[in-house]
Amino acid sequence: MKMLLKAFIYSIVLALITLFSVSLFWTNQIILTTIIVVISVIMLLIWRDKEDVYLYIIVAVSGAIAEAIAIGFGVWTYTLPDFIGIPIWLPFVWGMAGLFVKKISIEIHEVVKN
Repeated sequence: MKMLLKAFIYSIVLALITLFSVSLFWTNQIILTTIIVVISVIMLLIWRDKEDVYLYIIVAVSGAIAEAIAIGFGVWTYTLPDFIGIPIWLPFVWGMAGLFVKKISIEIHEVVKN
């Protein structure tokens, strides 16, 4: 249970930093992308799992493609799209989201199993 709480708090803190960064810097794509990439690198360095790098890349690419398809159909738009109808920082946020879900689900599985 302690590990679940630690993973949850860690994920919440990084998610909040990401949310506030997007909210504060969405008009400056370079600064925001840099912040998001730095947070992503920190996450990957802390967890240091090769599998996490693959998951991050797969979720980042597939999330960006899904967004581009939805935008292509007119479901929504972004105010400052840079690449295939989405902001350049968005795939990195998708990758981070994939890691958050993985880490929390592993910890939940461990708690339920015991």
